[in-house]
Amino acid sequence: MTNAHHGAPPAPVAVPAAGVPIRDTPLTVTLPADYTAFCVRNQQAYITYARARSLDAQLARRIVESVLSALVVIWPTVIASDRPASVAWRMLSTQVAAATRQARRQRKARVRDTMHLTLPAEQADVLLLRYRLNLSWAQTAELMGLEESEVAFQLARGISRLTDADTARGGTAVFT
Repeated sequence: MTNAHHGAPPAPVAVPAAGVPIRDTPLTVTLPADYTAFCVRNQQAYITYARARSLDAQLARRIVESVLSALVVIWPTVIASDRPASVAWRMLSTQVAAATRQARRQRKARVRDTMHLTLPAEQADVLLLRYRLNLSWAQTAELMGLEESEVAFQLARGISRLTDADTARGGTAVFT
């Protein structure tokens, strides 16, 4: 008895002109060149950022892979935006922040990310990239999808807030 007798059509099989079914032929996936270049240019910095947020190397890599995999799905929209790097950075920083919170809960100990507990996320990220990872203003701006003037502003605001927080804590360093 065939599937047709049960009301279900047989599964379609594509057959090329030579008559050989192609269902077992591996697929070839071609990624957009600009997406590939974006990944090559940014992936190591993304991993370094995730590691600096107190995540272990494996988790940092998995998060970056996950973000870049999600990014390719929406790439046409991302690349058409005013700031593709900013879209990617928001995705990355959101995932890293969630993983850091979970790591802190699982360890039931304080993860050394005081800066991100004290400052707004963008300010903390700018300070981390600029001063802990030693990226230039231009590199920080490019990675986060910001203008250099925005980096300068966020740096100034972040330093001011950290200074105020240090003073309020009686001189205990926040930037650790």
